[in-house]
Amino acid sequence: MFFCPACNTSHGITLGRNGWSWNENEDKPTFNPSLYSVAGELKCHCFVRDGRIEYLTDSTHDLRGKSVELPDWPF
Repeated sequence: MFFCPACNTSHGITLGRNGWSWNENEDKPTFNPSLYSVAGELKCHCFVRDGRIEYLTDSTHDLRGKSVELPDWPF
């Protein structure tokens, strides 16, 4: 899981077979493929690459089209 500042919540990723790949770097993780999450009218579509969240333009939040550092886990 990682904390998404655009959604102000966490997003879960299932690793391995039939899931996402991970570069095994805990400081600057990369996950593939992209993550798409829907919660009500809020849509979040992003990549996590080299420790940054890259929000795609089909997201419906204020960070769409932007890239931000992956924040520390706040919980």
